[in-house]
Amino acid sequence: MLLQENPSPQIRTLAMHTVRAQERAVRELEKLLRDGPTDLESALVYLRPIQKMHDATTGVFGPGLSRVWLRKMIEHHRGAIEMSNVLLKRPGVPTDTANAVRKLRNEQVKEMKVLKRAREALEA
Repeated sequence: MLLQENPSPQIRTLAMHTVRAQERAVRELEKLLRDGPTDLESALVYLRPIQKMHDATTGVFGPGLSRVWLRKMIEHHRGAIEMSNVLLKRPGVPTDTANAVRKLRNEQVKEMKVLKRAREALEA
């Protein structure tokens, strides 16, 4: 949606980079799926960070599509980081899964810093 609204070249580049990073993260996570569908009890441990992320992203309004996109993506990344932390605190997480999640979480932290800097530049 953002890319269809002709954002500035800097925001366009950042958005395309973010899309590629998210696609890579999804591919990495899909590789870790091994047990089929998740049972309800396992899914419920993520309810709090998911709801928090949902509330934060749906509560973002304001002038400028680029500014709104940046704020929503920052909250999206924050939610992903929180969900990763939930998983990493659980007992019995396979080592390869924990390592992959740590790597993805670290990438989300870096991406969030880039998004925050871009937001600050827009709001300056």
